[in-house]
Amino acid sequence: MKFLPRLAILILPVITQAFAVSTSEARRSIDTEIARTLDKSMPRFACNLSPTKWKKWVPRTVNGNTEWVEIEAAKGSIIAAPHLDNPDYFFHWNRDSALVTGSLVRYLNFVDGSPQAERIHGFMLDFIRFSDQLQKTEGPHGLGEVRFNVDGSLDFATWSRPQHDGPALRALTLMHYLRSFGERLAETEKLRIKSVIKRDLDFIAIHYAERNFDLWEYSIGHHFYTRVVQLGALEEAQRMIPTLSIPQWNVAIENLKVALGEHWNEEKEYYTFSVGPVFDQPGNPVNQPGDGLDSSVVFASNHSQRESVDFTFRDDRLLLSAFKLEKYFREKFPFNQNPSGQLGPAMGRHDGDNYYGGNAFYFLTAGYAEHYFRVARWFKANPQESLIITRYNRELYEELLGERLTEGEDAFIKPAARVKLISRLKEKGEAFMRTIMRSLPTDGMMAEQFNKVDGTPASATDLTWSYSSFLSAVLAREELERSSLDLLGFDFTCR
Repeated sequence: MKFLPRLAILILPVITQAFAVSTSEARRSIDTEIARTLDKSMPRFACNLSPTKWKKWVPRTVNGNTEWVEIEAAKGSIIAAPHLDNPDYFFHWNRDSALVTGSLVRYLNFVDGSPQAERIHGFMLDFIRFSDQLQKTEGPHGLGEVRFNVDGSLDFATWSRPQHDGPALRALTLMHYLRSFGERLAETEKLRIKSVIKRDLDFIAIHYAERNFDLWEYSIGHHFYTRVVQLGALEEAQRMIPTLSIPQWNVAIENLKVALGEHWNEEKEYYTFSVGPVFDQPGNPVNQPGDGLDSSVVFASNHSQRESVDFTFRDDRLLLSAFKLEKYFREKFPFNQNPSGQLGPAMGRHDGDNYYGGNAFYFLTAGYAEHYFRVARWFKANPQESLIITRYNRELYEELLGERLTEGEDAFIKPAARVKLISRLKEKGEAFMRTIMRSLPTDGMMAEQFNKVDGTPASATDLTWSYSSFLSAVLAREELERSSLDLLGFDFTCR
């Protein structure tokens, strides 16, 4: 039996090489799949920016009388979805448009100088001018207005108003654009951007303590997601453009931090969707959906762009909140009962969701992919950081590392644990992306939802947020580790 060690020495390089080849092939496989998806979806995405489609039967009040007119989309407008019924999302939402342009700004950092980049820069300038116009449109809710008609006029349909996440998200996007591309802008454009940012942030600083509707437009109250993105916007502005600051910014920052701490439910061990009483649109008290456990906790981390510990992907309590939802939907949706293990769970919003069947959402599933890419990127960019196991993160990291862990230990003491964890986090993010790509129809159309049983599209078709969230996940993967994906090869032109 003495020959076994020598045999192992001879065989080990062969096994290692075979594993490397297998891993390389898997990487090429998902790169090909992503490229195929982007090639089909990016033009559909582009069609929803400054759309050429007109909308009929929009109410206008003229001399005290209501008239029904046809309107044309303004340059810089973004429709949530192009169809006019079931449901009608042919509006420019402040929140959606900020998230969409946020993904485009990140995309520009990879493709700047290309023909598609010039088109996107042109659209961004139109979006900034349109945002300036919307801020100056007088309405009962000020900058807390939820959405506008695509020509920039006020939307008079009954809706969940006000909402205070849009100003924060728009300010974050415009600060990112100014930071990345400010040197190439004319002075007048830079001044306009700063004016839009300041109005948004001053509005937040004055109204942050007021009740408003949540991002799902269910209830009016104090919401985790809204507060986190407001905090992120104010903190970023204090770092980047402190000359615009007013004393209320600092007051709002400190008070938001305190208020966000109240969302942690120690008994149930998750961040709750809202704190305090919440009410529906008519003013009736209602219960929190899903008992307060909601997938938007991941969006709060992704969209706020914060890298501080509390209320971000670095917060073990947020990791646990997100992981609880992941486990719930892994068991809840029949679509997620796949034996291969290559797919991540299709993600819904919360327990008890019944909106258009309460299915999985493309943008949420993509948001989970981005979440894990962000965690991996942070560990990779901070090799000196330890990984202390706590009661909140133990289950997640045991699943990722495939071993039992003890609270209080540093998981990175073990050789190669950091490299293994980063690899597993990336694979986990890619599993969510595979789920999206396996559920898409052949034309690459991303709806709002996909069916929790068979994965077929549901609710609004060609949802702009779905496309931008998928692109955002792709970019987070590229920010972690550049792949063989050719981002310059995709034509961001409506066709």
